[in-house]
Amino acid sequence: MRLAVHHLLKYRIVEKPPPEKPLSFVRNISAGGLLFYTHEYIPLGSLVELQISFPPLDESICVLARVVWIKFLPRIGGFNIGVEFFNIEDKIKEFINSKVLRVYEKKKEKKGEIMRLLAGVLIVLGVIGTILGAVARFRGFYLIPIAPSHWINLINMLLLFSIALSVLSIARRK
Repeated sequence: MRLAVHHLLKYRIVEKPPPEKPLSFVRNISAGGLLFYTHEYIPLGSLVELQISFPPLDESICVLARVVWIKFLPRIGGFNIGVEFFNIEDKIKEFINSKVLRVYEKKKEKKGEIMRLLAGVLIVLGVIGTILGAVARFRGFYLIPIAPSHWINLINMLLLFSIALSVLSIARRK
């Protein structure tokens, strides 16, 4: 799993150390590697030293990585560089992985809340529609120009759909 981020990054190519590390930014990260943007072409297979600013940590994370893919960005200029971490410390790898997993869990929870809310709204609409449909059928007046038998079928489909969403939401929680 990759986490879309926008962290500052300084890098240097290990084979040719410049006096200053260029400033760049991380686009996404996982426990195994990251994607960053740079104006400079870095050859495939190059070993790079990365210094990643990773809030909430006070200090930057320093890792070695190997360039595994490069993509030229003609519209904006520069390159997306995909790297694989090389000899990364276990505590840094665990920190990155836990951060990625926390964000994915929050997204999953939020999606489940939206599904439950949608199912609840559909159930309420289905119950109200059923009551209005029953009143229309027995009283003979129509709020919507649909025959009462069609109205009831429509509401039954809405209720079945909301029940299916509820079951799906419950199944995803477990």
